Amino acid sequence: MGRSFLDAGYVEEAVDTLRDLIESYELRGDPRSIDMTYWYARALELKGDTAAAIKLTARCAMELQFPRRAGTNQASARRGAAVGRRDWTFLRGLLCFCDAVRR
Repeated sequence: MGRSFLDAGYVEEAVDTLRDLIESYELRGDPRSIDMTYWYARALELKGDTAAAIKLTARCAMELQFPRRAGTNQASARRGAAVGRRDWTFLRGLLCFCDAVRR
């Protein structure tokens, strides 16, 4: 729903929705939480909070580069197999976002 708000141009609603979703989500570092954090960062950037957006984007990149070790939660086994084409595409998007923010 947060992405829908963002796509429709309702940035404030997207920020609030994504923040609440991330706070209530139980897992950290799994592909879904990284996606939510990425879109939250995008919403913050559109809102004008560039510093917070950069911080969250860096956290996403770190989670993709250094995933938590197996056994820390239920998603660990799936996460080990999830590093692949989708994650590299996502990381490329993060890098483009960082380049755009720096300009």
